[in-house]
Amino acid sequence: MKKKVLSLMLCVLLIALMALPANAAESAGNGYHTRDIVYNGKTYQATLATNYSATYGARMMASCQAYIRVWIKAYTVTFDTLHHGYITNTGSPRTTYFGKNNTTVYTSYLACSVGMSDVIKYKTISGSAVFYASSQYTLNATANNG
Repeated sequence: MKKKVLSLMLCVLLIALMALPANAAESAGNGYHTRDIVYNGKTYQATLATNYSATYGARMMASCQAYIRVWIKAYTVTFDTLHHGYITNTGSPRTTYFGKNNTTVYTSYLACSVGMSDVIKYKTISGSAVFYASSQYTLNATANNG
C-alpha cells in the first residue's frame, strides 16, 4: 500500500513539473532568458537570446509581440582562438521598437578581433536587455561553451 501511495505521489509530482510553462524558470545560463512582461494590462512573453555563427561571430536577439521599445545593451563575447588565447570583445548596443514587421530584432554580429578564421569556438556570450513595457523589465542571457 505504501508503495502505491508513493508511486502515485511521484506521478503527480512529475505531471505537475511537466505542466510548468517554459518561462517559469528564468535565466539559467543556457543562452536565453524568457519571462512574462505586462504592457497596458496585458501579459506578453519577452525573450532575450544569444546567437552564434562560426562564420560571422555572435549577436543578441530579442523578441516580443508587444509594440514596445527594447534596449539591447552592449554584450560581450569571449572567443577561444587557435593562436591568440582567449579574446574578449564587446558588441554594440541597439535600441529599437518592436512593431508589425519586426517582433524579433537582432544586434549586429560581433566577429573576433583577430578574425573568425582563428576562432576554435566561443567560450561565453553574455548580454542583457531592457524591455520598456508598463514597467522596465531587464532580461539577462549567457551562453557557456566550455
